[in-house]
Amino acid sequence: MPDIISMPTNRARFCIKKYTLTPRERVMFFSLKLICKNQHVLAQYPMSQLLEVKGGTDNQNLWRWRKVSQKVLDFLIVDKDFKPLLAIELDDYRHQLPNRKAADAKKDAALREAGIPIARILVADLPQYGKYSFQLCQDKVQQAMLKAAS
Repeated sequence: MPDIISMPTNRARFCIKKYTLTPRERVMFFSLKLICKNQHVLAQYPMSQLLEVKGGTDNQNLWRWRKVSQKVLDFLIVDKDFKPLLAIELDDYRHQLPNRKAADAKKDAALREAGIPIARILVADLPQYGKYSFQLCQDKVQQAMLKAAS
């Protein structure tokens, strides 16, 4: 039996994306690298690699796990030993939609329960791509990091 990847599906095929991050995510990534000189900046980090569920029955743990296992963080700041320090999410206008607000609340609650601070930065607060100011972006990130640490 052929595996799912090699099965014919009309003209469907895997292709590489041109970029793995959006323009705003790229701007934020490079800003974070400048700000977090003594830490590592991880982009598009899967929550399945960050969190685990313990303490309940197998079914309870699995049910809770499925609530976050497919979610991805825009950025995760970790120390030199890769201990998580801060999650950062870039929120655009879609995060104001009711279903998105609910999804964000679940993600925030899981991180809070695990003891990982999360900073949400509004994309509208960042400079327009192409009219970019590192200083302005760094200020926004530093404010978010201070707020999340307090």
